[in-house]
Amino acid sequence: MTTMTEVARDLSMTHTLAQWLYVISDTNVHSGNLSSLINALYEGENIAFLYNVTDNADCQNGLLCYSQEMMAAFISALDMAVQDEFDVAAQVSDEEWEAIRPTKIQRRTMLLKQMQQHISAKSRCGNCSTWCALAADTWGTTYRQFTETDMEAKEKDHSITTSTNVTTSVIEHIELLSVGFWRPIDAMRYTDVLFPHIEHGFRGKELPIITFHNPPWSILQVNDSGMVSSYSGLMFDIVEQLAKNKNFTIKILLPSSIKHDFSNDTTADSMHSRSAMLALSAIAKGHAALAASSFTVLPDPVSGINYTMPVSTQPYVFIIARPR
Repeated sequence: MTTMTEVARDLSMTHTLAQWLYVISDTNVHSGNLSSLINALYEGENIAFLYNVTDNADCQNGLLCYSQEMMAAFISALDMAVQDEFDVAAQVSDEEWEAIRPTKIQRRTMLLKQMQQHISAKSRCGNCSTWCALAADTWGTTYRQFTETDMEAKEKDHSITTSTNVTTSVIEHIELLSVGFWRPIDAMRYTDVLFPHIEHGFRGKELPIITFHNPPWSILQVNDSGMVSSYSGLMFDIVEQLAKNKNFTIKILLPSSIKHDFSNDTTADSMHSRSAMLALSAIAKGHAALAASSFTVLPDPVSGINYTMPVSTQPYVFIIARPR
């Protein structure tokens, strides 16, 4: 499995739109901890695992066992349904009961639901054959519980471990969500979706967004303690719509909280302030999920900016003297 995962990453097949389900049959893991089989997970991947947790102790199988459990579940469901109808019919008149009595389809649906609940709670047949489904929580995990204090610690750790301005998106603490199980008696039962990020985006996580005051694109108002009290502007309209679509909340970070030493041979362009350069550095080092800021497209673009569609275009003309 590790080799397949590494090959898929090398081929750029583990992006946010891809879904990978690994079926692991030869495992005796019973606690749901698959860390020994998982080499590494990266931010933005959609990966799930279906693994065998079969336990051969006290195994009961066979057609007779399943038939007895099905009959017991049907008798229990029918008894509850009849009792419920008797209780309701005793409180109303015969004419009212004829009007409100359940239809055949409603009775069938109710019986099947009661049978499933009975089998799920009391089934003993096939319990030796069980598979569990786990989903990896990977979106926004590298920014979870991010604080400005953590930023300083991360900056120190970064200065020790690497001399570059680029960080990887490897998840340090892997969390696997239990999303379902399979047994022969009641088939696949899901407690959550198999790929939660495809269905629920970032699942309500708080993502740090770095920005700076740059009207009209990003407008910040701070209180007496220097904390951002409100924000607005075109860039935040875009970010808030993105947060709504991808299900995350926003935590504003300011470049003033970033400690960075520019090298002597590096000079920022006159059209990009120091705050803008600090925002780029924060994104490169993984201090923030994204930057809500605008940058001017230049003939010689600043390294690290991947320009997308323009949010605004400004016409210009050349003023020259006419010959006399």
